Amino acid sequence: WWQRAGERAYGRGASDEAVRHYQHALRMAADASSSLALDKAALNLWVALGNALIHAQGWSAPDTAQAFKEARLLSDRIGDPLTNFRVIFANWATAFIRGDLKEGLIFAKRSLQYASELNNSDLLINAHSGMGHTLSASGKFVDGLTHLKEALKLYGPDLRRDLLMRFGRDPKVSVTQALVQSLCHMGYLDQATTMALDTLEFSKRLAHPFMAAWGYYTVCFVQTYGKATDLPEAAKIGIALAEEQAFPSWIGWIRAQHGAILIESGNVGEGISMMEQGFETMRSIGARLYVPLLSRHLAKGYRLRGDPETAMKVLTHALELANELGQYNCLAALACEEGDVWLARSSPDVQRAQSCFLRAIEIASEQQARFFELQACASLARLWGSQGKRREACDLLAPVYEWFSEGLDTRTLIEAKGVLDELRCILQCPH
Repeated sequence: WWQRAGERAYGRGASDEAVRHYQHALRMAADASSSLALDKAALNLWVALGNALIHAQGWSAPDTAQAFKEARLLSDRIGDPLTNFRVIFANWATAFIRGDLKEGLIFAKRSLQYASELNNSDLLINAHSGMGHTLSASGKFVDGLTHLKEALKLYGPDLRRDLLMRFGRDPKVSVTQALVQSLCHMGYLDQATTMALDTLEFSKRLAHPFMAAWGYYTVCFVQTYGKATDLPEAAKIGIALAEEQAFPSWIGWIRAQHGAILIESGNVGEGISMMEQGFETMRSIGARLYVPLLSRHLAKGYRLRGDPETAMKVLTHALELANELGQYNCLAALACEEGDVWLARSSPDVQRAQSCFLRAIEIASEQQARFFELQACASLARLWGSQGKRREACDLLAPVYEWFSEGLDTRTLIEAKGVLDELRCILQCPH
């Protein structure tokens, strides 16, 4: 009875209530005589409790990790293949949200191998999702896209609320969120915006507040790239929803994104404060995923506020964290911002700035991260233009800018076009 009560509460998004019901059921199971049937029931309860705790406390919370540890111990003893996968996948999710992509990749590969051996399409959806997320966050966007698109194909066009109940998340929302991020990095900003808005609408159809918050998070992501959407208040709505439902993960991430959006739109002081609040919430639940990537906005905020020393400290910490955890999707962005910070100092270091821009261009080109490549090329072209090397600057920036066929209304592309137009104007009319 308590298990069914937990399932009903979880299904309507009452995560704290679900946790209490599952814990009550587990206490009753612990008091009963041990048997194989009881162990299987307890195993399902531990997994269900872990899924509920993801929503109530976060993926990386100690109680969440303990629930899945208990499930793993029971699973190893019982040998139930379907539940074994759920436990392996849960271990991937906790490692991934903790930000440890090196450990996350181990579990992602294991889950994909396990799902392939079982030839179970529902398991393969999640396994490909895990691989796609991990590879994309590691900076391997093209490889990640392959897995994400395969997961989307396996999910199909219909809503699958059963997968949300079994795995603690709807894989379609999760997959499209990762696709949106990769498309932004790779320069397909209009496609990313359309997909983000579609993801939000789909997440609402699931009638589950945790997934709706995930949808708002996805829309906020494209807005951090300076892309306007039909929902400018997405961050405020997402934060209000997350606070009402007490979802610490989304409170942290969406606050950090809201701060980034504010900084990018010129509201620097409020943006820095909002980002710091978001990061503090994320630290409190052990979630370090995307902290290095988001840190470029925080560093930019301090730079624009006239504090390049603090900006450099933010970048140094972000780079150390990225290398420790394998979050290489941010390396080009961090290098580009570092170059801008060197130029913002009271005694600008032009040589170091140029080295940073060149490093950013090299990394972005290797990762096919066109958005960051354009940012770095625009910054370097601006620097070279100020040194009189206008032909070299124009030759550097023009082919990268002209590659873009969408997202032309974003700030980064508008600024790059401004630099390019100014260079061409001076070259054509030097006097």
